[in-house]
Amino acid sequence: MLPAVPLWLNRIDDAIWFIEKNNLTFLFKGPWFTRMDTLITVDPANIHHMLTSNFSNYIKGPEFRDIRCFGDAIFNTNAELWKNLRMSSQVILSRQGFQNLSMSVTTSKLNDVLLPLFNRFSEERTVVDLQDVFRRFMFDTTLVTTIGSDPQSLSTEMPELELEKH
Repeated sequence: MLPAVPLWLNRIDDAIWFIEKNNLTFLFKGPWFTRMDTLITVDPANIHHMLTSNFSNYIKGPEFRDIRCFGDAIFNTNAELWKNLRMSSQVILSRQGFQNLSMSVTTSKLNDVLLPLFNRFSEERTVVDLQDVFRRFMFDTTLVTTIGSDPQSLSTEMPELELEKH
């Protein structure tokens, strides 16, 4: 399946059709020698099953930690640590004030920074690493909403991120 992925990227409607045709869940078969077979799902019932009601059945191994680079964040912890992080996060994230702030910051960063940046890259025909751009977007919006400080890492200069040095 791996050779087909680049073809799907510029025909996303076909990829969406494929996922819908397979009941929102399918097995991605990587090359036999890479051990890259991955179960992909966008089915809300499956996601709820994995992330809430039966989370303890889906243990993440050390490979996940190495790949994701999140440290001991909620995305790659297991068991009690996950429950504690999830409960403390829910208290903050469920507050209407935080949700309003998050929406405001994200909309502002999108309209005032990201879209103008894409326009400039397009006008100058600049080749850009989209993964880096979106990582910076997430980094900036997360810091603004959580600690109130904008690192402004998302700019035409694409400054080196201080946190990445560590």
